[in-house]
Amino acid sequence: MNEYGKNASRNFLGRLNSCIRASIQMAIADKVVIEDFTAYVDLFSTKSGQKVEEKYLHTESDYQKVLVYLKNKFDYQKSIVPYVIYFLFKTGMRFSELIALTWDDVDEVGEQVKTYRRYNTAIHKFTPPKNNTSIRLVPVTSDMLSLLKILKMLQLKTNKELNIDNKNNLIFQHFGYAYDVPDIGTVNKAIKVMLMELEIFPIISTKGARHTYGSYLWHNNIDLGVIAKILGHKDISMLVEVYGHTLEEKISEEFMAVKSLL
Repeated sequence: MNEYGKNASRNFLGRLNSCIRASIQMAIADKVVIEDFTAYVDLFSTKSGQKVEEKYLHTESDYQKVLVYLKNKFDYQKSIVPYVIYFLFKTGMRFSELIALTWDDVDEVGEQVKTYRRYNTAIHKFTPPKNNTSIRLVPVTSDMLSLLKILKMLQLKTNKELNIDNKNNLIFQHFGYAYDVPDIGTVNKAIKVMLMELEIFPIISTKGARHTYGSYLWHNNIDLGVIAKILGHKDISMLVEVYGHTLEEKISEEFMAVKSLL
């Protein structure tokens, strides 16, 4: 663990140790004679974890710039990735949840999408949701639904021309991928390229898109309980920990409000 800790954060080491411990406990339950060598393990990591301020875009202005950039990149014949990133920033869904969406999960009347599972792009299979609260309805706008209609039309037309079967009915299926959808590495790389071109920092990942969306809702005074439901968090306490920061514009506004009281 100490050797592994040179290149891994303490949080990751803890999760790894828990997985190993669970495996050992299962073996013991099956009458396998084995000692639980994880019982008194001390976790030491020389790699510092990612700072909170490095996990999200800091201004609403940057958030809007990203959305405009992505809209200008929409071209199904070239890539599905801009669509994926756009919906990550507009729904706050986990990458594995978003990529698992099928056309049947879209509720046009209610203007929402349902997420109840994930898709693992490493093994190319659907997997259960992270937890029970991950099963939820996520609001979308009429503009987002219009975009999905156009995307579906382009997808059907292209698949018919190329004789491709979208066997899982995936929203983000694309003819350019052997297993239908892009993996998380491809999407993270595209996010990095986009932010570098826009000169927006920090450079975030798909998870950062989720944090940014949560921050955006919080910045616009959406109730914490509602944000928790939209993002699939277990409770508000987790929200405060993850989204307790706020966007820079909000800080400036609050400072002005404080000054007006002095």
